[in-house]
Amino acid sequence: MEVIDFDRSLDIEAHQECFRRYQRVHIPGILNAGSADALADCLLHQVPWKVAINDKDQQAYANPEQFLACPKSEQDALDRQIIERVRGGFFQYRYRCFQLTEPDLESPRPDLLTYQAVEMLNSPAFLAFARSVTGIEALRGATAQATLYQAGDFLTQHTDVAVKKNRKVAYVLNLTRFWRPYWVGILQFFDEQGHVASGFTPCFNALNMMAVPCSHAVSYVAPFAGKVGRYSITGWLFQ
Repeated sequence: MEVIDFDRSLDIEAHQECFRRYQRVHIPGILNAGSADALADCLLHQVPWKVAINDKDQQAYANPEQFLACPKSEQDALDRQIIERVRGGFFQYRYRCFQLTEPDLESPRPDLLTYQAVEMLNSPAFLAFARSVTGIEALRGATAQATLYQAGDFLTQHTDVAVKKNRKVAYVLNLTRFWRPYWVGILQFFDEQGHVASGFTPCFNALNMMAVPCSHAVSYVAPFAGKVGRYSITGWLFQ
């Protein structure tokens, strides 16, 4: 089995300066080549995804196969409910996920390579790297979930602040092998006037890190993206 590890030869100083100036950074080539390929294959072929939505400010899950097997009227009703919540200005999302640091008791999969990624993210070497890049010495661990966005999925504007969770840095470990920017699904960052200040396109083997709080969203994935997926491992570095 491939051992998941990050590239220890990365130019830390360049990434330090970017994070210092913008409070976010995009780090290409974060994983060793074999690690990136093996982890991407795991996400593509092995992870037992569930659909995640926000139901009364609580994350709710649905099995994709069961959802698609429902009568179309039920699917349409759920879609209308999601749309109305977004239209009303409430925080909402729809994407596929698999929890890694909060194990899914219904679908335990300790064999998945994704858990090696969690070990790497919590390793002394990676945490030292993250502290160096961000300048935040208090970082002591990472949470993680595998995520998949496909046509119709999105994550509305939010800041990642959560009471009592001590989140300091949000991260996205990108493992999307092929993506066109006009399919959207872009990680967008907003300024104080509500404008899109910048964005990161899904790409392969790159790490995005951003300070918490940070106003951001994942834009709606267009229908013409088809069945292509935006794969990643996401979570927070906490103190």
